[in-house]
Amino acid sequence: MSSGTFMLCVHRDVSITTMSSLFRAVGPEWGIMVEFGDALVSRARSRLCTRWLDERPNDDVCMMVDDDIKFSRETADAVAAVCREKRGIAAALMSTRDGTHLTAVSLDGGAPKDEGGDEPIEVRWITGFVAYHRDIFEHLSKELPLLHRKEGQPFYPFFMPGIIEMNGQQIYMGEDYAFAERARTAGFKSWLVPTVSVGHITRALVTPDNMGIIAALAAEGKAGNL
Repeated sequence: MSSGTFMLCVHRDVSITTMSSLFRAVGPEWGIMVEFGDALVSRARSRLCTRWLDERPNDDVCMMVDDDIKFSRETADAVAAVCREKRGIAAALMSTRDGTHLTAVSLDGGAPKDEGGDEPIEVRWITGFVAYHRDIFEHLSKELPLLHRKEGQPFYPFFMPGIIEMNGQQIYMGEDYAFAERARTAGFKSWLVPTVSVGHITRALVTPDNMGIIAALAAEGKAGNL
């Protein structure tokens, strides 16, 4: 039986909604690991995934869960299934907090192109509710340095931010996008799963279904009242 782990990095706190989603989803096929107290998310995620490689050797998938989303076990299973099939990166549809766009970036640097089908859509970068196959970490651990060897918890900088040249300019990549680019360079692809989505929590719950309304309110300067 395949198994996976939900990965949660918590600096100060986490939403009750996210914790409720996690409690409902954990079980025989899903464990959970948490990294507390590190304000630098790129370091926290790198430490957590380095620990996961060592502590959960039978897991083939880990699922990074932001501290402000709502999801279901069915969504987690669907995303993990694509991750396992593609042996790469997979994520559910997710909107930004202001509802202006989805959190994935297409191969050409724009918005993902949804053809209206059920098949996974290859994208370049992805963030939000993301599943990573073990193969990627095992491969990258052979290329990246093991940092802080003399301290209590050495780690590989899997999620170190980066800079890339795209569309005639240099682009800063945050930790999730940088990881996806690093994996892509190593031959692993990223996939958006169009059949499932997660909610992004503000004062309202922003989903791909209502993001147009939220974006309109944001444009009018009213989204802060939600």
